[in-house]
Amino acid sequence: KLSPSLIKTVNKKGIMHGGVWYGCIEAFNYDKVFVRANINNTKELFIYDKKGNFIEIAHCVDSIKGVSAEVAKRAEQITFKRIKVAQKDIDNNRSAQQNNLDLLITKAEQDAPKVKTPKTPPINNINIVAAKLRREAQMQKAVGDDILEQIENEQIIEQKKKDLSFFAAVIKNKKACSKIHQ
Repeated sequence: KLSPSLIKTVNKKGIMHGGVWYGCIEAFNYDKVFVRANINNTKELFIYDKKGNFIEIAHCVDSIKGVSAEVAKRAEQITFKRIKVAQKDIDNNRSAQQNNLDLLITKAEQDAPKVKTPKTPPINNINIVAAKLRREAQMQKAVGDDILEQIENEQIIEQKKKDLSFFAAVIKNKKACSKIHQ
């Protein structure tokens, strides 16, 4: 007598059911399987694929001894074979996607409208050109006026300073005397 079907994942140790590992070489060909436990013999699991086809009977794996070297090697070979097939499928799909992308890009280049680079129109209006030149002249004049005003202020300050030295007084007196005698 068998228990109801349950979906189980096939791991690298085998199939875990009820806290016990069960081993079956043919189960490594599948990712998930249906299992039905033998109620009369708890050391056996009946394994079915997703379509309901019988695969094999899995036996309880001794946790201390494990599986034999031959069984482990065969399981490893099956796993590597499945990995190689999956890698080939991935590579084929990747190359197909790359080809599709390349075709899409070339088609987009051919079908896309050509873009013209924008050009600024030449200024032909004399009034606009004259206004621009006046504005530039005012800006330069304003900058120049500030500098000239600063220089004039410095000269005025220098003129306001009086030299009160003895030498300056003698020269000033000499100039005043020479004006009188003329």
